[in-house]
Amino acid sequence: MDDETDETLFSPTETEADRIAADVLALIEVLSGRIPGLEAPHPSSSGNVRGARTVSREAIISMIGIVETFPELQRTFDVDAAHEMLQFNHAFRPVVRALQRIAANLSYTMERKKADVVFSLMQTYTIAKGLARDPNNARLLTFLDIFAREIPRGPKRKRGDRPAEES
Repeated sequence: MDDETDETLFSPTETEADRIAADVLALIEVLSGRIPGLEAPHPSSSGNVRGARTVSREAIISMIGIVETFPELQRTFDVDAAHEMLQFNHAFRPVVRALQRIAANLSYTMERKKADVVFSLMQTYTIAKGLARDPNNARLLTFLDIFAREIPRGPKRKRGDRPAEES
């Protein structure tokens, strides 16, 4: 089961983590509302946006100079819009970096918390397998057999691949 379905595994009781996450989401919505002209990606414009990434800031600045020198070119190139875009991108580039850093840190924190739990899970599983060898713990063996189906067994091999032979 993947992390996307985690909410179906727990009781409807709101936890401290739920409250903090809701607060952070609300703050993100407030921040989003503060960014003028914020747009979500859209398939109809994504090709143009992707293609424009290849044009350098320097090329844009050069075109601003050319159009300011030859005003007859202003019909197809909006110098004011170009200046505004350069200012906007300059101002918000650090914001993008900060948000990417927060997203990476949050993702790592989530993965690290899971790794800590999985490490103790595997330790406990190893100990439980040892205890299950005792005939007095036969019931534990049933639970471990079911549990063993829920954990990965190592790297999956492609059809036809054979394990390396030991020498």
